[in-house]
Amino acid sequence: MIKRLLLLSLITFLANSCLAQKNNMQEDCSHYYDKTTGRNVYISFTSAPISPDSIPEGYLNYIYRNIKISVDDLIYHSAIRPKYKIIMDEKGKIIKCTPLFNGKEKNILDFTVLDKEIIRIFEESENWTPAKCKDRNIATQAIVVVKRPHLK
Repeated sequence: MIKRLLLLSLITFLANSCLAQKNNMQEDCSHYYDKTTGRNVYISFTSAPISPDSIPEGYLNYIYRNIKISVDDLIYHSAIRPKYKIIMDEKGKIIKCTPLFNGKEKNILDFTVLDKEIIRIFEESENWTPAKCKDRNIATQAIVVVKRPHLK
């Protein structure tokens, strides 16, 4: 009888330990220290940031409304679906926008007309709804892709 109680206690302990680890993994938000912004930037979160338009891919609508380059330049440069790494602070303000090429940050000398325009738009944009980790606003990074607009 005692052996069964000990075995049952051990099984209960192990099950609770596994459950606790699973819950911690879901709530744990990983981050890195970004030297250029001087802050911890989270790459995982419990609640994702939301663009000013508050709809999926709303940032694209925002870009298309605010772009000041020719449609031809936009179509030409967006054909390769350029990607940008944006970092926003705890208030949802974008504090850094960097074009990416093959997953790495581009050198400023390699920025295209579209890159410069996207950076301008993001730097002047309204605040996003910030990401959250455990119900706390956090600085976060997001990778955004500029798709070719559907022209009528």
